[in-house]
Amino acid sequence: MRWFWVVGAGLVVCVGGCGDEVTYFPGGDGGGSSSATGSGTGGGGAAGAGGSGGSTAGECGAPGDCFLFQDCCDCYAVPVGTEPESCLASCEVPACDADGATTAVCEYGTCTVQKEYSCNQADAQCWGVPPDCPADQLPEVADACWTGQCVPAWLCDVVTDCSYCLATEICVHSFLDGPNGPWYSCRALPAACPETPSCACASFICDQGGFTTCTDIPGGIYCGF
Repeated sequence: MRWFWVVGAGLVVCVGGCGDEVTYFPGGDGGGSSSATGSGTGGGGAAGAGGSGGSTAGECGAPGDCFLFQDCCDCYAVPVGTEPESCLASCEVPACDADGATTAVCEYGTCTVQKEYSCNQADAQCWGVPPDCPADQLPEVADACWTGQCVPAWLCDVVTDCSYCLATEICVHSFLDGPNGPWYSCRALPAACPETPSCACASFICDQGGFTTCTDIPGGIYCGF
């Protein structure tokens, strides 16, 4: 049995040789990195779900409530109607385009940037060696093998540890590690959570994933049975 998080869809459960058949446990209205975060810097926005399954008013309720903002310094999602200030730098390629970010969505009431890349190393079932990537990137995985490309870690659906999660995100780890090491996912920080996330405000994420226990870990939560 393999369990892994897919940001924007929640938990995908794959049992044995399930092929393309998966079961989704919705984890919000969309997926991506936390509001107003991206390849550079940026401030966090308020998320909209918390506690053991309840919700609080957030900055968005649907993907159409958000849009993708970019300049030469940052790439992040903001509510429609917001007018972010641009940095004064000049560049040939703005930040979202440079990293491959294309879509703003809504997760737990927060405008977020959709995760664009598959980086679950447990999915690489081929002979080969992943590429050596810079500290802020991870090997991309497609068709059950490494593509040989390094992609921005902040846009990965699965990361290898909580250090890749942004300050405005919560790190979610499941009870079962893959054959190529443990994996984690970076989700939007619920509005009920303080700057230090915990099960006290985010256990509903485990509940929605079909898990029965939630344990605090540095920077996030651990979902199990």
